[in-house]
Formats: sequence, C-alpha cells, structure tokens
Amino acid sequence: MTGRLTLALLLAAVGSLAWQLWQLYRLDRWLREDRDASPPGFGRVWDGVAVQVARLRRQNRKRKRKFSRLLEQFQQATAALPDAAVVLGEDDRIAWCNGAAQHLLGLSPTRDVGRPIIHLVRYPGFVAFLTQRPPSDGVEFPSPVDDTLLLGARIVPYGKKQRLLLATDISQLRRLEQMRRDFVANVSHELRTPLTVISGYLETLLDSENPALEAWRQPLHRMQEQSRRMLHIIEDLLLLARLEARKEPLARKPVNVPALLADIADDALALSGDQNHQIEVSADPSLWILGCEKDLRSAFANLAFNAVRYTPAGGRIALRWFTDHDGAHLTVE
Repeated sequence: MTGRLTLALLLAAVGSLAWQLWQLYRLDRWLREDRDASPPGFGRVWDGVAVQVARLRRQNRKRKRKFSRLLEQFQQATAALPDAAVVLGEDDRIAWCNGAAQHLLGLSPTRDVGRPIIHLVRYPGFVAFLTQRPPSDGVEFPSPVDDTLLLGARIVPYGKKQRLLLATDISQLRRLEQMRRDFVANVSHELRTPLTVISGYLETLLDSENPALEAWRQPLHRMQEQSRRMLHIIEDLLLLARLEARKEPLARKPVNVPALLADIADDALALSGDQNHQIEVSADPSLWILGCEKDLRSAFANLAFNAVRYTPAGGRIALRWFTDHDGAHLTVE
C-alpha cells in the first residue's frame, strides 16, 4: 500500500514537473516568436507571469516608439541646421554627423562613423582645442573642404563620455568685422588732419592780440574745446583700431596694476593742471594680472584721461581696482 502511494506521488510530481516544463517551453516560444500576440493560456501561475511580461512589452514598445520619434526629430532638426553638428563618442570617435558637417568639415555620415575626428580634421589649433580638458570657449580654423572658409567651433559635453561638436561658418562675420575696423581707421585718419588744422588756426586766433577778435574770443574758446574733444575721440578710435588689428600673440607677463594706476593717476593730475581735479586710487596691492603692460596702460590711461577731460573743474575722479567672483575689474567714477 505504501509503495503504491509513493509511486502515485512520484508519478504526480513527474507529471506536474512535465506540465511546468511544457508551460515554460510555451512561454519561451511565445517570448521569442509571438512578440505582438496576446499571451496564450498557461495556467494560473504562468498566466500571471505572462500578463506581467506582456505589460512590460507594451511599455517598452511605447518607450521605444517615443525614443525613436525623439531621435528622428533630433536628426531632422540638426540636419536642417546650417551649422555642422558632430556627435563624438569615446576617444572622440564620430558617432553621428549631419549634412552640414560634410560641406564644412568634409565628414561622411556613412564612411567616417567610428573614426577619430582628429584623423580627418588635422588643423593643429583644432586638435589642441579638442584634446583640451575641459574644453576652452572655442577655436577658429580654416575649413578642410575650402580654405577660404573660416570656421568657429565649440564643444558641448553631454551624456557618458559623449560630446557634441558644433562648427559654424564665420567667414562673413570676420570680413564684416575687418570692414568695420578698416572704416573706423580710415575715417579717423581722414578726420584727424583737418581737425588738427582747424585746432591750429583756432589757437592762432586766440593767441592774437587783435582788438577786432575780442568779441569772438568766447565762441573761439568753445570751438577750440569742441575740436579738442573730437580729436580725443579720434585718438581713442585709432587706439582701438590698432589694438583690434594686432595679429601677433600678446606677451602675457605679470603686471603690477596698482603701481600702473598710481603712475596713470600722476599723469592724469598733470593733465588736469589748473582744473584741480581730485584723483583717488583704490587698489589691492597684491592684485596683479597676466597681460601686456603696454596695452593695459593705454586702455587704463585712456579711461582716466577721458574722465579728466569730461569732469567739471574741481571734481572728484576715483580709480578702483578690485576683484570678485567674475574676475578683476577697473572702474573710473
């Protein structure tokens, strides 16, 4: 009797195991083949598992469709951009690029995917910019496709070990800036000569002791003041043009700005003469910066001297040199 019971239990266990294996096989086949079909009947336990799997499948399909739409929209948007857009993966290998990258950088969306971009764009300035960590604000370099085009590039890090490279054609912008600089320089040169002549004649008339000019002395003084003011403006424009036209890199050395401001204050006081301006300097003695002392002197002196020229006699002029979270600052009040 006991042996028959044991045999019956064993057969029942084997049958249950076989049934469970059969249901597991059906579930596996459904998972592999019938991705869109509703789950067939598996029995109580397996039906619950199948329902959960089907629910997860539906959620994943929705999520996949959503991500596919977003990816398609992103690619359509970047494809419409006039700027080159390149997605860089690990080791700055090209993961994707838009059509503008082909026209501006010579990159192929099919041939060059997976290749390091520095093997394709070999300009030294661009390579140094790309390998810098963290990336600098940007770099300008000639296009590998057309060396008459000047490109401006910048890097935007995102994701895990991914970066977005954006390159823009700035040739027209630089040409317009050069035209502006040339115009300012040429106009300033053309105006300086006649204004100098006018100022000289006015000074001669004011120095004259001819009684017939007595009634004109006040208007002549006003004319002389205005001509000098215009000459100062022209000198400022010429200084700006010289600074902008400089091509060679600046020699960056430590500059003792507090001492520089003290010298400029003395020069401004001499320029003030009998107008008796009160010139004050407030500067942190330890606040030095790296730069070109000659250019800093020209720029700072220009601000201080303009303050002397346009401040009423006896007025107060304050030069403040200080630093905050944005960097070092000079204010002239």
